[in-house]
Amino acid sequence: MPDTFKIKKDPQPTSSRALFELLASPGPQDLERVRELLELGANPNELYYDIDKRGTNAIALAIQSANSELIKLVVSSPQANPQLVQLFLDKAAEKFISREISHKGVGKKGIGYIQWDRSYRAHMLAIVRSIAATMAAVTELPQFRIPYAAKNSLLGWAVTENNIEWVEKALKMGANPNSPYDTFIESFTKPSPFQMTLKQSNQAMTSLLLKYGANPYGESNRHIRVLLKKKIIF
Repeated sequence: MPDTFKIKKDPQPTSSRALFELLASPGPQDLERVRELLELGANPNELYYDIDKRGTNAIALAIQSANSELIKLVVSSPQANPQLVQLFLDKAAEKFISREISHKGVGKKGIGYIQWDRSYRAHMLAIVRSIAATMAAVTELPQFRIPYAAKNSLLGWAVTENNIEWVEKALKMGANPNSPYDTFIESFTKPSPFQMTLKQSNQAMTSLLLKYGANPYGESNRHIRVLLKKKIIF
């Protein structure tokens, strides 16, 4: 295990625990209080363990919140280890992320166990929202790299959920509307986001994907060519 993943003695144990307990509490988070604790030297990498000896930390709790502003505040602090977050982003580009993170955590010394909702559908959506919010939070932070596959998976999920806001965010990150994508938590590849949009007959989303380079002239896109000729979409 690289030295970067070893949890060293916390120089600010009081503020670190206060940060962890604040993020672990239910309800909206006080961002100013979070910022204050981080400025006092709180260590968001510090692992704390539950009764089943599953370790987690403030970074994991911020990610679980799916609040991009909170995530950015925590992971951009000088004390935060960017490699812990990068592990999470890299795992997001792989299949079965739900099993990997909810059961084992991301690396024994990385982001720890995250307790998402246990029901399967809510569990899936919570994971994807956490991934999406994390990607949005770190897009402009130079210490992080968002894997290409994760961008495409985010775009595909957003199209499937008919969420045009996240569709545009994923496209701005560089997702490819013409590329088949892997889902975050299933073992099969789906058609391209553009093909999925055509099946939904969503004019606004189709126009958005065309704006970002969707190709209407592929063999499987005959229907869209007819709409373009009739100027139904543009």
